[in-house]
Amino acid sequence: MDAFYASVEQLDNPALRGKPLAVGGDEIRGALAKFGGVNRRFTKVGVVGGVTIIDDYGHHPVEISAVLKAARQSCEGSVIAVHQPHRFTRLSHHFDEFCACFNDADVVGIADIFSAGEEPIEGASRDDLVAGLIRHGHRQASAVKNEAELILRYRSMSLFPEAEIAIDDIVNDAVVSDREQPPVSLNLTNVNISPDIKTKIGENFQEILGLLKFNDTAFDTFRKWYVDGRLYYHIIIDQENPKKGILELRPIDALKIRKVRQILPPKDPSEPTLMPRVEEYFAFNEAGMDGKQGGQVMRVASDSVAYCHSGLLNEDKKMVLSYLHKAIKPLN
Repeated sequence: MDAFYASVEQLDNPALRGKPLAVGGDEIRGALAKFGGVNRRFTKVGVVGGVTIIDDYGHHPVEISAVLKAARQSCEGSVIAVHQPHRFTRLSHHFDEFCACFNDADVVGIADIFSAGEEPIEGASRDDLVAGLIRHGHRQASAVKNEAELILRYRSMSLFPEAEIAIDDIVNDAVVSDREQPPVSLNLTNVNISPDIKTKIGENFQEILGLLKFNDTAFDTFRKWYVDGRLYYHIIIDQENPKKGILELRPIDALKIRKVRQILPPKDPSEPTLMPRVEEYFAFNEAGMDGKQGGQVMRVASDSVAYCHSGLLNEDKKMVLSYLHKAIKPLN
């Protein structure tokens, strides 16, 4: 290979078609040697705790089967497949094929359907696919539980009379309900900062309370945080004049939004990296993040949402829990 002919950019210029570029053979060979392949096609994301993580965009049964066969041939140990079906129509049209394409995986986890704006189709849900896999002989297929299901569980638990009384007692102990006193206050007496900074912090604190309408909604706000285990607010600013600061804090139902922390593949697969690249953002769907009502998932910048969670996490530190979580078994 001595030269490279007709790049994509040159195709629009007839005068350059078929003419060699000023790129030597050694440079071409060097570039090809570093080429890591197409992104999200059996892409090695990294190794965590001795487990190799492979990312692949395949969402057709034939593609899924090929990926799992490649994983079986190229890796040692168990193959664990976590799959999010793409579109209700695709799952419905190829349902039997989907039920048979995971045979090379020892364990299969099925996440909620990515609707891509489609409406749900009866018989083509996450749970339908799990049941179909089991009918076709797969012994370790299950649904990947999500935050939306947990939140709905917590909310239903809070309706039990005994639980409701206990929750109200906790909220009343945490929030002052006296017309002569604010529901919450800020004490900076023992903070070693200048009086001017203390004054500024106090003013901003009162401004945030006003935006939250906290004096009127303190009980409901704290109760929602205690039950759901999280609160979300959309931060509204004037795009043309950001110096005006926050104009509104608009509450978002926790069932309609989810924080996403995505590990990105390395820019250059040939160069090992100690720390993987991570991208964080919020995914929002007005119809609900469980995907059961369809709708369109939108990506929201992380600095556009104020997020406060309980601080309680599950064992693998990947899912936020509510303070009601320990009461699930007793209530069952």
